[in-house]
Amino acid sequence: MTYIAVVLVLASAFCHALWNVISKQQTPSLSFFALVSAAATLILSPIVLLKFKSVVFVIQHYPIEIALTGICQALYFVGLAGAYRHGNFSVSYPLARALPVIFTPLAAFLLFELKFSFIQSLCALGILLGCIAISWPRKTEYNEHLSSSLLHALLAAIGTTGYTLIDQTVLNSLASQSQFNESESVKALIYMWCLSASSMIAMCTILFVSKSGRDAWRDVVSNKKKISAMTAFIMTLTYSLVLIAMHATENVSYLVALRQSSIVIGVIFGVVFLKENFGKLRCLGLALIMSGIYLMIPIDG
Repeated sequence: MTYIAVVLVLASAFCHALWNVISKQQTPSLSFFALVSAAATLILSPIVLLKFKSVVFVIQHYPIEIALTGICQALYFVGLAGAYRHGNFSVSYPLARALPVIFTPLAAFLLFELKFSFIQSLCALGILLGCIAISWPRKTEYNEHLSSSLLHALLAAIGTTGYTLIDQTVLNSLASQSQFNESESVKALIYMWCLSASSMIAMCTILFVSKSGRDAWRDVVSNKKKISAMTAFIMTLTYSLVLIAMHATENVSYLVALRQSSIVIGVIFGVVFLKENFGKLRCLGLALIMSGIYLMIPIDG
């Protein structure tokens, strides 16, 4: 893995933690993330103009998958908004980021009968114990708010697991499509636009069925356009940096492991900028999570 790839992935991890902490500061709702998704769709729209036929190809061949992954992303944003409204960022963010590392291989094992090694099982246990340590209530915290935050973080993790499995299936299928002659980066950007559009549609559908949802949408459009656009730009930049880094490394497993540095960066943001208390037990939990993640990811050679 080259130094350039390391810098790019660390920058991506920084950006991921950054757009999340910005979202936390907005006391986010579903309407906020719907507007962020709309802005992200607009930012990525040049790919539609440049590669219109390829975009149509993807939509025609994977309509169900795109719809399902949009629903899963909407679920993720519902969970993320609730977790950030009710709990500390330095607790909610690591949980929402770490739990899918357990859930994704577990779901793959249950659905596709993929093997789950003994070492991976131990690592998953370590991550789980770390999550318990991080979420353990302090005397100064209201258990009701903490419980709501944890449930929403769990919902976000389930949404992440769902769209991760679907995305992996679609991208693997696209790679084998001989008539879809585009570079890997272009394929990923096209699919990313499809996901942004799908999640935007899913969230707007949820919002627009009720008057309160429509009012919330109008309010966020009136008052949070600029911050939503900035958040969307950082989100898009986060993934774009990873795409560039993929071309600068031969072993993507290293890249996947290094991306999890965003958990540590997120905790630092929560403590430094949001003035949240973390404590020794949560430091231990964070160490267990990071150790489990790095050991769980297969590294070849």
